[in-house]
Amino acid sequence: MTGILGGTFDPIHLGHLGLAEVARECLGLDRLLLVPAARSPHKPEPAAGPQARLEMCRLAAQGLDWVEVWDFELTRSGPSYTVETVEAYRRLWPGSRPVLILGWDTARELPSWERPQAILELADVAVVPRPGLPAPSLGELVGAGLAGTTVVCPGYTAPVQSTQIREAVRAGDSLAELVPTTVAAYIFANKLYL
Repeated sequence: MTGILGGTFDPIHLGHLGLAEVARECLGLDRLLLVPAARSPHKPEPAAGPQARLEMCRLAAQGLDWVEVWDFELTRSGPSYTVETVEAYRRLWPGSRPVLILGWDTARELPSWERPQAILELADVAVVPRPGLPAPSLGELVGAGLAGTTVVCPGYTAPVQSTQIREAVRAGDSLAELVPTTVAAYIFANKLYL
């Protein structure tokens, strides 16, 4: 079974990797694709460029033989729509139905996404609770259009946010316990987020 975890990853951090690990344990994933977005239609322009974010994802995936980085969204123009990513996945791996891995903070916004019904027709969904938000109730899943086959994985991720990391860099604070050491070294070597 393959999971897809997309995001701006500006930068990728231990919360993202924890989300991937919770989903892996919950679903028995064989493989997880990290998919950095070129430009999210729901977020401001990323602070780091696409190649820097791609490289940070590659560094974060080192040593995790079940994690791969898929640059699909960075190789096309325009906003990064999840539905197009899932469609591309199904073309590349026909007969394979991926599981879209979403933190509950993101999953509850699914109705505002491009063609949400098509996403649910092409992929299964797994929701992982995020710090500061309780696990979703059945009513909340129904409200987000996620009732039915959606799996809610038990467990929480590290309470880390990308904005917190960018602020820490500007303040000259340590990034320990926020990002993998390889990602921290890349951020400082390339003077990102200053």
